[in-house]
Formats: sequence, structure tokens, C-alpha cells
Amino acid sequence: MDALFEEVYAEILYGDIGLFREHTPWFKLGFMPPSTPGAKIYLPQGMLILDLPNGNTPVDPAIWSGSLADGVSLRQSWHFLEPQQGVFDFSYLDGQIALAQLHQKSVMLRIVCNGPNMPSWVQANSQLFMGCTDGNWYFVYWDPFAQAAIADMYAALGTRYGSILNVKWVAVSSVNSTSGDWDIPLNTANWNLAHNFIFPAPGQSVTVQVAPGGPPIYPGVLTFVGQTYGWTQVTAVDNPKNPTTATIVNLGYPGNDNSGTSLVPIGKGMYVSDLDNWLSPMYNYTSQRAINAVLNNIEAVCLNFPNSICTLACGRNGNLDPTQDYVCQQISIVAAQLYGPQYEIQKNQANCTTPLPPATNTNFYIFDLLPYIHRGGQFTWFSVGDPTYRNNKGNPIDPFVALQQTFYLQAKWGEYRLETYEVDAKAMQQVGVVKIPISPIFPP
Repeated sequence: MDALFEEVYAEILYGDIGLFREHTPWFKLGFMPPSTPGAKIYLPQGMLILDLPNGNTPVDPAIWSGSLADGVSLRQSWHFLEPQQGVFDFSYLDGQIALAQLHQKSVMLRIVCNGPNMPSWVQANSQLFMGCTDGNWYFVYWDPFAQAAIADMYAALGTRYGSILNVKWVAVSSVNSTSGDWDIPLNTANWNLAHNFIFPAPGQSVTVQVAPGGPPIYPGVLTFVGQTYGWTQVTAVDNPKNPTTATIVNLGYPGNDNSGTSLVPIGKGMYVSDLDNWLSPMYNYTSQRAINAVLNNIEAVCLNFPNSICTLACGRNGNLDPTQDYVCQQISIVAAQLYGPQYEIQKNQANCTTPLPPATNTNFYIFDLLPYIHRGGQFTWFSVGDPTYRNNKGNPIDPFVALQQTFYLQAKWGEYRLETYEVDAKAMQQVGVVKIPISPIFPP
């Protein structure tokens, strides 16, 4: 072992890694930063590294031929995989999985299903479809058509790849937005009305003027007019990114002002909250509906990939549920009972500011709640070449320091695999990695 590393290693081994904190200058760690010529990166022994290329993108040949990555994490948008219902294009996955077999690498499959990743035919046939303040459309997770289509998609994947031993993990679709992360849309927006108008009767529309300089408005979002008038839905906008007029229809919900005669004065707000949208009569969110939807997807993965591990990227649901971790926790309790070690969880927020365990009321608290379930992780972002230092909350840091620090923090949480952005995996491979022992990755 590098003599200059021993002091820090001892701190890590015995559970005190206070030195590895976001504001600790590297020189205080007692050894040179890995970007120094000839230096090595020290990573935990036993931690699997999965190369993470961009979605729908082939793995770099250097990763296939190199020894750093134990496997690859393949992400593909659903609309590329199944452009027409029941018609699949397996060319991307066929090619990458064949290379994984050739180079003896493990594979994680992740089909990203919602928002801009969904096929047009899902949008056309879904009964419950939601426009959000981020400008994207999403099928509601418990929509019957979307649920059945996802199950059929996993069945087709399982028929083709379920017997390939290199396919070690399948990341299940959950409450996602534009990526494979757990990320239920929960944003807000507010527009000031620039004129007086009569709040329409149920089913009737009116075109309203909005004050300039407000946030974008997208067709499909539910809005609440003023504080008393009620729910409407935006059906048309003159310029979504810089709107001046929007057409809204009174949805006639109970509690709406449905008289058709009430004057809405200038200056009133037209408020949009994704959280209120979820709870509105149109979508009628309940924790159990979200739980059941994800459990259905987990069942489809586990049945169609009996030799693979189903992994769920866990996250929080804001104020929708009894607690922020409630839905993910309840899903995991049931899935672990049904599928045992075939079910795992992971956090897709690994970075060098990850809190140390235990971490009540943080994004990693789910690991404290479910200590008996095996877990992995995925980097929040890449470190090499990122001028924003996103993996260190914007604070400048040597990229290799950030990578090394993150690996150790995730090991302290018991993660045995970490999806690593390809630009970082290639850079670490070029610099060189030394794997050293650490306290057991997942104690019995």
C-alpha cells in the first residue's frame, strides 16, 4: 500500500471517514491528489464498477478491452426499443450484449419509459395522461394501458435476453419522469392574469391574457384560478415558452365556481402545482396506487428474468405520502418478501457529498429503513470535465478526488456496485486504479 495513504486508509477502515468531506482540502489528507502524474486512485476492494454510457449509445471500445469496468449499464428509450406496439428493434441491445459476452462483462438493462422516452402509441392510447410544469407529458403510473404495455415489453425482453447469464441486473421502471431515476414531477408555476374575465361554466372555455415575464405554460396542465374559482385545464397557448394568452376550460369539478357568471379580476393568479395535479380529481393520486403500479412492473421483471436481479432506483415523493420514503419503503418490503435476493434497491445520487450513515431524513434514509436488502448506486453526474462540479454541490474539487471520495462513501452505505459515467470510467482506466480492502461491503 502507498505509505502516504496509510493514515487515511486507517481512518476509513475503522469507520471514521470525516476526512472525506466536501470542504476538506486535499493536502490535509496526507497524500497527493490522483491527478498528479504517476498517482493512482484507491477504490474499495469488492466494489463492482459498471460503465454508464449515454443513453442509446454504444459502449466505448476502450471499456470493452479494458480491465476497469466489471460490467456495463445499458440505457435505452422505450420509443427506440418498441417504435410500434409489439414491433421491437433489438439491434442496439443485441450488439451491446454480444460484446459483453465476448469481453466477459456483466450487463444491466434499463429501459427508460416515461416522458420524452415513451413511444407515441403509448401516449395515444393511455387513458390517464398528465402534462406537467416541466413541459413534458407523462402517462400516469397506474394507467391500465401503460401498465399492460410495460409488462408486454418486459416479456419480450425476457424472451430474448432472460437466459443470457451476462445480464445480471434489470432496472425496473418506477415513478420516473425523463430518466430512469425515481423522480415524480413535483414542480410549481404561477401566472398573473392581465385582464378581467368571466370564469366559464363547466365544459366551457375562455382565452385569458397573462402578464409578460412569467414561466412557460404548456397545453395539458391543470391550473387553479385564483384561490376560489377552481380547476381548469390549459388547452392552447400562443407561445408556450413566453406566453401572453392561454385558453382554459372549466373542468366542472366539485368545489369549482360553476355558475358561469363570476368575474375574475385582473391580477389574480393562475396557479399550477404538479403536486396539486396529482391530487386533483382527474388523477386522484394515492400512495397505494403508486405502490401497486411499481409492484406490477417488478413482477414483470422478476418473472421474465428469473436469472437476473431486479433493481429499483429509490427516491422520495415530497408531500404526497405519509412520509417522503413511504412508497419506496412499502414497495421494497413487499418485493423483498416475494422475490428475496432477486430484488435490490439503489440510489442514483452517488456523489462526494453523500451523508455518512445513519442519515435520518436525507435522500439515503431509505437504506437505513431497509438494511436487509442488497443495494447498489449510480453517480449523480460525471466528474472529469464537469466545470459545474455538480458531484460536489458546485464546490471546485479535483475530479479524481471526487471519484475516489464517492466510491468510499457509497461503500460505507453497503453498495456493492456503482454505475459510473463513461467519461470517468475511461479516465480512471487511463490513470490506474488500486483496489484495497475496506470493512465488509454487505455484512451478514
